[in-house]
Amino acid sequence: MNSINAYWHPLALALMLLSVMAYAPYASYAQQDNGSNALTVEGKATTAPSPTMDYVETAAELATYGLTERDPMALVTAARILINAGAQESEATREGEAGAPDTGEKTRPDVDFTPEGLLNAAREMAEGNESVTAMVDQTQSMMGQDRGRIPKPGTFSDRVSARSTDRWNLGSFRGGELAEVRVRGDGDTDLDCYVYDHNGNLIDSDTDYTDYCILRWTPRYTGSFRLYVRNLGSIWNGYYGATN
Repeated sequence: MNSINAYWHPLALALMLLSVMAYAPYASYAQQDNGSNALTVEGKATTAPSPTMDYVETAAELATYGLTERDPMALVTAARILINAGAQESEATREGEAGAPDTGEKTRPDVDFTPEGLLNAAREMAEGNESVTAMVDQTQSMMGQDRGRIPKPGTFSDRVSARSTDRWNLGSFRGGELAEVRVRGDGDTDLDCYVYDHNGNLIDSDTDYTDYCILRWTPRYTGSFRLYVRNLGSIWNGYYGATN
């Protein structure tokens, strides 16, 4: 067994254990009567999650761990998951931010939540470690291959300043099909998330006391939606997002 495979085996086992923990309950919907382009979900916990979004979420958790602990193999694993899930850069575009300046300091770097961004960070961390560098090279050779997964999730990432709100144009979602957005922060502050339709109607929100948001709805017809990511803390939060 070569050094790459010896290093990879426990990570593969960990991912297999994570995969069996996925929860897939049933969905229930109630139509809004405020003229919005959406059918809202009755209770997020009863909504069936998207398998590909679960893979992307696992990648986000590993990426956050890898950047915090400076573990290049965690970043490589996250990149491989994104590639195998067929993830691609989301058509979501950041429209602006409004808020207060940051206070405090953080050492966690900002990295694009894409296979290329994660692998570049892993290569920098693994400088001088030939076995990890070889794994980075091997994973990079997988990029650009059509993995055949449909639908392909889109990913985006950024940092929201202290007591600020990032605004994203998510683009269009198909009418009659479940739409899903997930946002995972770096764990340092509370993030609240809101989705609005093109008429400014609030479609869904996640305002608990964590920086992990799940938003799901079913558009009545194909249309565009916006995401607001609000940071309630006194320091910036680097977050990853995904759309189905």
